[in-house]
Amino acid sequence: MNSVNGAWKTLCLPAKVFPIIMTALILFDVYIGQYKNMGLHAVSLFVGTALFYALCRFNMDIVAWILLVLPVFFFLALLALLILDLSFINVTHTFQQRCYPHSVDGEPPTCESA
Repeated sequence: MNSVNGAWKTLCLPAKVFPIIMTALILFDVYIGQYKNMGLHAVSLFVGTALFYALCRFNMDIVAWILLVLPVFFFLALLALLILDLSFINVTHTFQQRCYPHSVDGEPPTCESA
């Protein structure tokens, strides 16, 4: 137990945060029954932690932080774009006209505002 505690103390903060996040993800996979994803995330846990450990050992803490925060940044950017897109759909559809090319009872086609 002392060797695990000593190894944990030698890790830099990004190399400590990543396994905590991945462990939570693995527990969520077990909860929903996605055992294939659980295996992939377990492999990612060990490979990613080793990567972060290597980056910190070579004094590249900033690169480790960037790699750790980059997926969160991209997720938030995509979420913002989705919200922006959905908000503009309501605005642009308000000004479009609907035209019905097929007439009913021989009447000419009509266009009406939405």
